[in-house]
Formats: sequence, C-alpha cells, structure tokens
Amino acid sequence: MFGNLFGDDEEGFGSVADANSRYVDSKGLPTPPRPRLRCNLAGITNQGATCYLNSLLQTLLLTPEFRESLFQIPREELGSLEDREKIGAKVRVIPLQLQRLFVRLLLSNRHSVSTRELTESFGWSNNEELQQHDVQELNRILFSAISDSLAGTSGTNLIEQLYHGSIVNQIKCMECETCSEREEDFLDLTLTVAGNIDLKTALCRYYQETELMDGKNQYKCETCNKLVNAKKGAKLRKLPPILSLSLLRFSYDFHKMERYKESGKFSFPLTIDMAPYSDQPSVCDEFELFSVVIHQGGAYGGHYHAYIRDVDNLGTWYNPDDAEIQLIPSEKSKKLDVQEFDSPLQLVEALLRENDNKAMELDKLGSAMVKRTGVSWNSRFKRQYGPMTKFLRKHDDVFEFNQSKNMIHLKTTNHISDTSVKEPVIPDNQSTDRIDAKSRTELPPPEQGRCWYDFDDARVSPIRTSDIEKQFHGRESAYMLFYRRKNLPRPSEARNNPSYCIGKDLLAEVEMENQELEKQRDDYNVVINKVTLQIHFSSQYNVNKGVLETRPDSLVPWLELMFDRRLTLVELLSAVMELGGELVPSNPVLNRIKESPAGLHVFESLTDDVDKTVGDVSIVDGDKILVWDGNQIGSSQLPVYTIVLDGENSSDFSIGFTKTSITDTNPALQTIPPSSCDTTHVVTIPQPSLSAIINSVIKLTYAPVKPVANMLIKEEEIILDNTITVQECLDAMLLHSGLPGDNWHLRKTNWCGEPTDVLDDLHMTLNQVQVQDGDHLLIEEGRLPVKGFLILSIWLYPLLSSFQTTANQNTGLLTWFTNGLQGLLLGTNQSEEDKENSQSNSGGQTSIHIGEIDIWKESTLEELKMQILTLPKVARLALPSIYNIRVRLLNNLRPSTILRDHSHTLKRHKIRSSEDIAIQVLPTEEILSTSEIVLEVKQHIAETKTYTTGVEVIWDISTGTGIDRLQHTIADALSLPVNQILLAKYQTAKCDWIIIKEKQPIQFKPSSGKNKKGKKKVQVPKVNLRQAPFYISDGDVIGVKDLEKSTGDNDDFNTEEDIIAQQELARLAEEKKTKRKDKKEENEKGFNMSTPKQRRPEVALTIKVDKFT
Repeated sequence: MFGNLFGDDEEGFGSVADANSRYVDSKGLPTPPRPRLRCNLAGITNQGATCYLNSLLQTLLLTPEFRESLFQIPREELGSLEDREKIGAKVRVIPLQLQRLFVRLLLSNRHSVSTRELTESFGWSNNEELQQHDVQELNRILFSAISDSLAGTSGTNLIEQLYHGSIVNQIKCMECETCSEREEDFLDLTLTVAGNIDLKTALCRYYQETELMDGKNQYKCETCNKLVNAKKGAKLRKLPPILSLSLLRFSYDFHKMERYKESGKFSFPLTIDMAPYSDQPSVCDEFELFSVVIHQGGAYGGHYHAYIRDVDNLGTWYNPDDAEIQLIPSEKSKKLDVQEFDSPLQLVEALLRENDNKAMELDKLGSAMVKRTGVSWNSRFKRQYGPMTKFLRKHDDVFEFNQSKNMIHLKTTNHISDTSVKEPVIPDNQSTDRIDAKSRTELPPPEQGRCWYDFDDARVSPIRTSDIEKQFHGRESAYMLFYRRKNLPRPSEARNNPSYCIGKDLLAEVEMENQELEKQRDDYNVVINKVTLQIHFSSQYNVNKGVLETRPDSLVPWLELMFDRRLTLVELLSAVMELGGELVPSNPVLNRIKESPAGLHVFESLTDDVDKTVGDVSIVDGDKILVWDGNQIGSSQLPVYTIVLDGENSSDFSIGFTKTSITDTNPALQTIPPSSCDTTHVVTIPQPSLSAIINSVIKLTYAPVKPVANMLIKEEEIILDNTITVQECLDAMLLHSGLPGDNWHLRKTNWCGEPTDVLDDLHMTLNQVQVQDGDHLLIEEGRLPVKGFLILSIWLYPLLSSFQTTANQNTGLLTWFTNGLQGLLLGTNQSEEDKENSQSNSGGQTSIHIGEIDIWKESTLEELKMQILTLPKVARLALPSIYNIRVRLLNNLRPSTILRDHSHTLKRHKIRSSEDIAIQVLPTEEILSTSEIVLEVKQHIAETKTYTTGVEVIWDISTGTGIDRLQHTIADALSLPVNQILLAKYQTAKCDWIIIKEKQPIQFKPSSGKNKKGKKKVQVPKVNLRQAPFYISDGDVIGVKDLEKSTGDNDDFNTEEDIIAQQELARLAEEKKTKRKDKKEENEKGFNMSTPKQRRPEVALTIKVDKFT
C-alpha cells in the first residue's frame, strides 16, 4: 500500500517496514523479538501508517514531567484491564495502556515495542492504523482523550498543568487608551512558515507587532462611544511548562486547486526567551528545545520521525560514525540473524550478494540500504567517505561501476571478508587538516541530558546536535517543536534510572516478560543452530574416474549426525569419531563432498583451521562430509575440486586436482583467499559484466510459437511485477491467453524477435533471469529438461536432389534406404500418428517428427548423432555411419545452418533446449568443411511466376566469396552459360528477393580544367556475399533467371504467393502504425495539467473514550 513511500508519488503516511516483525525462518520457526538496541532505547513498531503516532508517543515518553505524572496515578483509580468487559466497571483503558507501553519502552529487552494494544484502546477496529493522519491533529485529539479518560482521578489536570497556555487578544483605544481583552486557551501555538525566516520572526509577527485599525476599519470604543483609531495585537498571558509549537507548512494553491508543502527555510533556536512575547513576564521564561517532530514528503503523504533530547540520560549515546550497521534479514533471505558491519564496504557487499546476479542499480542500492538499515548513504557515510559513486570507484577491486547504466556489480565472489576499508574520501573543497580538526572537535560526547536521538519507528540512533539544522528546510523538515521550561527541576534519582516512579506491579510484569523473551531466544538459538549432517566414511567407497562410488559390500556408507553449528570443528571431529568408531581412520580429515551427475566429488577441506566454528565454514543443514585420511582412498589419489567462474559468461565449471598436482596449476588458483562461501573456494576472472535494467513493474509481450487448435496466434501484452517467479509469469500468460493445459514453457528472444534462451529455472524471479521491460517472450509447447540437459525435437527432412545425385540416380547406390525414406516422407508407410506429426514449410518441404532426445549440453555433435541413430524411425533405415546424417538447425521451419565439427559440444554449437533439429539422410558419408555452403537453387520458369523444384548446390567459398564465384558454381550445376544468368536471394522475413549483381561504378565529369580527359570512373570494391546485405549461408534459397528466355522485368523474381504475403505484411505494418498513433493521441488527450490528481479520500482521526464524569 505504501511501497513507494519515499518516492515522488507522495501517497500515504508512514513506513510499512516492521523492524520487529516475527519472521519465519526456513525451518518454520518464528523468530523472537530482537534485543534492545546499543543505545539502550527501544523503538516503536509501525502498524502500517502509524509513524505519526510513534513520533508523538516517543516525545511524550521522553517528556519527564508527563511520564512521571502518568506513572504516579494509582492503579486503583484507573481500574484493571481484566475488568474491562464487566458491566458498570470504570476501566480507564487509554491511560492503562499508555503506562504499559511506556514501561515496555523503558525496560523491556526488545528492539521495538508494538502499539497494537494502545490503538485497540482507541477503538480502532477498522484498519484505522492504515489511514494517513496529521501529527498536529493527533496531538490535540490524543490530549483531549487523555484528559477525558483521567476525569475524576488524581491526574485530572495532567494535560492542563503541562500543556495548557492562554493567549490574550487586545484592542487598545488610541484616544482614551482603554484596552479591551479576550482570552483563549491553547494546547499548541500555530505559526505560519510562509513569509517567516525563523521562529523569532514568526513569534514577533504574532505576539509583538500590532495592527492599526483606522479608516474604514476603525474600532468602536465603548468608553468613547464612537469609532476611533485603535491598535490590535495579541500576547501570551500564560506559558505552560511544555510549550508545543505547530508549524503550518501546508498551503493551498487556488490555481491548481491542491495543497502544497512550504519547503523554505525556517530556523529555530535550541533555547528561546519567551519574555518579549508574554503579557506577564515571569522570573524565567527561557525554554529549551527537546523534541522536533519531522515530516518527510509532500502535502498528501510522507513519513514522520522525531529528533528527541534525552533529558534524563536514559540512553547510551555514542558517536554516530562509530555505530555498527545492522542489516535486518529480508523475508526472502536465508539468513536468520541480524548482520552487523563495521564498514560501508561490507554493507554494500552484503546487499549486492543477496541478488543472484550480484548487481544492482545505484538508486535501488540506496533504497535497499535505507529500508534494511534505516540509514542513508548521505546521512551516515558521505561526510567520511564521500559520495557513493566515488567510494565505489575507489574500491574498484571489489566493485565494478558501470556509469552509463548506473549499475554496480560485485567482482569478488568471496563471502564478506575482513577487508579493511580504504582511507576515507576527502571532499575536494576540504583539506586533510580541516577534516582532522573537525573530527577532533567532535570526539567528546555531549553532556548528560544533552544527547539527541533519532526515533524513526523501530529504529533509534544517536545524532549530533548539529543535525537539527538539516531540518530547517526541504522535503524533510521540522513540523512540530516541543520546548521545555529551562528551570524545571530534575531529581538526581531520575538520572540514568528508567524505572523511576514506576509501580511495583508494572516492574514485575515487565520482568516476567524479559525472562520469557530470554527463554524464547535461547530456545530459538538452539533450534536454528542445529544442523543435520551426512557423515560419509572413506572405507565404504572406491574411487572411479575421479568420483566416489559406494563399494558393493557396503551396507551403510553414511550415518546421520545432528550437531550445533556454534561448536568448533574440533568438537565436530570428536563427534564424528564417536559416531563412526572403527570406520574412522587414525588421523581423520574432514572434507565437504557434493553430488554431481557423475557421482560424488570431494571439495575443500574443513579441518585446516580447527578453531573455527561449524558456522564459520558455512556448513548448513543436509551437507555431506567425507571422513578420510587426507591422502587417498584405497590405492587411488582423490581429486579435490575447485569451482572456477569465467568472467565472460559467468558460468562455472569444476576442475579436479589431486593434492600433489594442484600446486602445479595456474598461480591464480593458488591465491584463492580463505572463504566462508556456502559452496566452495571461488576464483573470479573479472571482465566487463552484462547489466540489466531493474524495474519494479514491467510490460511484456508474448505469443505462442506454434498454432493451437481453434485459436489464432497473436501477440499480446501483459503487465507484471519483475519480482514474481518464471512459473508465476507463465501461469499468468497461460491464463491471459487461454492456452489449454500446462505443458508449456517460456523462451526469451533477442532484439529482432529470434528465440534465444529457455527460462528453465521456474523458481527464479524475472529480475534474476534478466527479463526486462518491453521484452518479447515465446510460449513453447513441451516439458522442460533437467538442469544441464537439453530436450531436442528431431524432425526428418527430405534431401534435395543435386546435380551430382541426379546424374547418378540410376547407379543403385540409394536403393538400400530409398524405400524406407520415401515411405516416411511421402506417406506410403506412415502411421496415423506420423501423419499428425508431419508439417510443411513455405517451400513445400514435408517433414516428420521422429522423436525427442534428452542429452547433456556438453555432449558433442558425434554423441548427438549416435543418439539420433537409436530413434526407432531412424533405426528402421539401418544407416551404416553417423556421417550419413546431416544435422541442421531450423529457421521458420526451413533447414538452415549445418552442424559440422563433430568434436564441438552442443553448447558451442549454440543449441538451446526445446529447439527443433532437422536431420537429412545422405546416400554417402559426408564431412563438410567450414568453407562449403549448402544452398537450395531454384530456376525461374520463363513467362510465369513459378520456379522449378529446388536442387542442392554446394558452394565452396575457399576460392572466393564474390558474385562471380557463386555464378560459376550455379551455372555449372544447371549447365547454363555464366553470362546469361541473373541470381537473387530469397528473404524469408520480407517475402521478397534481393538481386545479386555487382554495383555499377559511378562516372563523374570534371567541372573545369585544361587537362580534360573525359569521364572519370570511381572503382567500386567487390561484393562479399558472406557480408551485408546478402549474408549468404546454409539453407538460403537462390533464384536463377535465364536471361535469354526471360521476358518482362528481369529484376522481378516474385511469385504470386510472394505478392500476397507482401500485401499482408504491409497491412499488418499499417495496423501497428495506426494503433501507435491512436494510442499517442489518447494519451495526449487524457493528459491535462489542470486536472487535479485523484487522491485517496481522507478519513477523520477519532479516538473513542468512555464517559467517566
């Protein structure tokens, strides 16, 4: 509801973040409340939009006179909460709940306290805590509710004695000097910010200056009994001990018909003398500032927090720059405890590490820092370390800052280390001497009773007195001021004594609560630190090809051990020896082992530093640990695996090294620093990283790849949040499009709409898989493969006839497989299932789906062909060799690129999961070189718009890639003279032909000159058909015209089907253009600056109080 709390939208008060919320960890156990802060002051939990209430309650708590007066009211006068439901019982619920809240804030060992019981006593039962309200309005209504609740008790006059003052309005006759007075009470003085530069100016304008009543505005004096000139003014007659000042920062714009906030400078002093504004000055009218309630935001929303002075020194002040930074675990984080950091380097590293791609936009990083720690970079680190961008560049060994995309990437993949922060950045306009001098002057802490704290809901942190000056102006500025009379006495017993004046029953109640909290934390720590480990014994395994295999005679290769991760590795080793007994070798060593498709691999040693705890080496629940002698298992050397990250594509691969050979490898691997990573030691090869724009809400387009029965294929738009998972995105698209069943998956596309990566990890978010705003996704039918494997759909395509095979087709070389192949492709031997799974492309080629293959993406092309030969429909052909199969990629159902190198992996061939693969059966073995391009050549039939059946021509580009070489190859294939043929390439996407011919040189006439030698030709470079604009490659269709037989326009290669397709493409393009134009006009029409923004309806603030009079 208030997700954009600090944005420009300005809708809604308060922060929804609950710093004391009871998170549920991965074990389903609710976490107990965190203990009290280092400053020894507790915050107040925000119930949704109650920051305005929290700021005022903290001010009242730290007003000593209010707090002590409330505690001194006997419980007998207030009643008992247990009797509140009894008929006729007078239970003053609001004061009772205020007492209980104050006691918890003072003495309960909690990070923050909830106000739910207090708001329930207000009669709030309809989500009132989610409504936006004004703290000045609350101040008056709450004081009125407290006064009504205390009627008839010894505290009846509590509010009046502390906060009530009076103003006298005076009109003085300038002739007889008679003064007419009218007195009125106030709880707070309202002062206008607009037009006043500071507090003294505003007070002077209200309570010193007088207005001359003359002319038409003359005053009728009762003494003179006529209209006379008079002076009108106001004075403060009675000043309360606690002076509340409400600053009127909101004004109304009658042109825009909306409120706006006055953000101009309005300064106020720490001490002010009110005698000049008083009608009856007393001995001491000096007041000291002790609370500033701050509003951050605009006129229709924002956030409240308060700067409050600790008069009784109840808290523990420390230098704000020395504060440990607390990172509250996010709801999605696997971390259970609050993390504390000593430096901004560790904090930024931790925030980046929580993202799977270890990258964030700069503004998103700043927002996450505020949300998770309660402090911003500018307020906490800028003075010492400079701007964040300069800090990131200074630590370029850890972070990579892409200034053009405003993205920060984490280079290192080690866990947060103890790396010391580099020297603070000194601003350009300050010298080192000035910085040191300033630091030295700020070293002494403030005097007792002069310490200031920032109370921001659940977060409380010490601040300097000079920080108050930052609240004089801006979007975040002072909204209410509380001054306390300077001569109010404070007993010495109240100093550093939070239990002062608190009754025994309340003290006993909070003591019991603290004991229960301590028990909860102890029980919780025991549960969350308990891990279940699988202890594997080396005597139960053999080593085969670098992996562990269970011995045939082994009955139980591993045993389960429950252990506390707070204990040391020495204690773990002792527990393992006790568990395993004779299975443990004499000098045991512990190594982490992990399972891979090949088997169990051994990774890093865990007993190199036995003084570390189990948690320090990141052992988690379910980890597998091998107990062995550290040298070998049986007679075999055991490879220890290390994961190496390739910075180019951020994909990891593991390499095995024996303990004796690892020192001979690349020195980069020898310098792996100690790490507490959750997996293994990691080395990153830093290279420029790809970045993704991270948005909150994204608009995607999608379309099914293949036609569905009774449905039209159309591109649709959908708006989603990029924090949802791939599975949730797929479900939303299936629901939106009405596609039947759940046998679908998503695939990304590139900038021109071509399919790229399959989104195969359904549990990752759209942000994590780099799906951006405006991306186009394809919905493909079929199941997803196991991670690391590919599911390939195999289609059998006919082999085009060629001039070589056509000349030798009667030799009998194809007899052994022709019948079977024709039966599959032409339908003579097709089953009903084969007929349903056949398809035809635009070129009239019929193909048959012959099955699917699950294969590892690191398999070679040779292994793929071997697996294809095992498919039943291919095995029926009894092919003698894998070289009788040609494997091709498909483009718009047409065979295109031929996969050549049999030793290359499928990953290197850029084959993606769920991709359609075409195979063609060859009459003889074929090994194509990279310089041989397979083309489909069609000859134009004269005086028609049709072509002959395509034939296959292999063009060897090793002799050249020019037009003349292609012309010679095709002319030889078709037995035509080279000088009488014209070539064109078919462009499938445009349904058009591009003529292949040399560019004509341009001739220029010399403008003048004596040496006039006629026209001058500019030499034109030869055309390379492998480059723009032709890009001729495997599977391209080349049209051929015989110029001797051709009539009409020689450059016209279009068929009737091409003309119809071009008209359809033009129609679709015009439709898109019209839609864009209409949408633009609609947006322009709907945008009106004079139309006021729609706001949520404002609800009146009420507090229900029973009648006690």
